[in-house]
This record gives sequence, structure tokens and C-alpha cells, in this order.
Amino acid sequence: DNGTNYSIPVDPNSIEGWDHFAMVYSELQQSFYLNGKLIHQASAPAPGPFDKSRLFFLGAQEKWKETQTKPAGLFAKGIMRMFRISKVARYDKEFEPADRFKSDAETVVLFDFAKPEKDLLFDASPNKNKGTIYNAKWVDLKQD
Repeated sequence: DNGTNYSIPVDPNSIEGWDHFAMVYSELQQSFYLNGKLIHQASAPAPGPFDKSRLFFLGAQEKWKETQTKPAGLFAKGIMRMFRISKVARYDKEFEPADRFKSDAETVVLFDFAKPEKDLLFDASPNKNKGTIYNAKWVDLKQD
């Protein structure tokens, strides 16, 4: 058994603009931040959230369980701008979120959703990972 993936529902918080969501895994603890404010903490699944034997979903649930009480659907609604995974816990207390991310020595993957190629995302980190996008509706965004 390779443990269980966990998810947390996050409702939009900002009246205008973007919301920044961060999940930080440190030791056996997961901390969830919304716009730099701690909103939830939980024990992390062993052996950790990014075990290679697990699938990782962003903006979707892997499957629907009959025991779930709120039928939110399998796919999230919203717009994603950027996504980053780091080798280190970047936050350990409340913080002011950056508007954009840059790749650095601690970046494992950095996807910029404003620069896809059809249904593929290309990693801006030196690792050059790829992501596949399923069932997305592309929209033009006004750039700041």
C-alpha cells in the first residue's frame, strides 16, 4: 500500500484578482495556505505526497467516492496561472505571495499555464518535465 492522496477544497477568496494556493509538505505535516494565510494543517500520507507510485492531479479529483458529502464534480472550475513543486518547504509561516515564480536551484517543476502548446505544459525548470492537460477550456487573459 502506498498510502492515500489527500485533497482539500479551496473556494475563491479574492473579490478581484488571483488567489494564491500553497501546499507545503514538511516532515509528516502538510500545511495549506490561501493568499499567504494558513487555512489547514493535516498529517501527510506516508511516505509523502509525491511518491512516484502515485498519480498527481491538479484541479481535478482522481475518482468520486460515494461517501463524499458534497458532489463538487471531478473537475475544478477556475483559471490556473502557474504551478510549482520545490525540493524544499518554501513557507513555514504566513507570507506575502509573489505574482510570478522563477525557477531556481530548489525548483523541481514550474508550469506556466499562459504558455501551453496545445494540451502540453513544458517545465520552465532545468528538469524539463512535461504535463498533459485534459478537458480544459482555454481563455485569453488580460495581462497585468
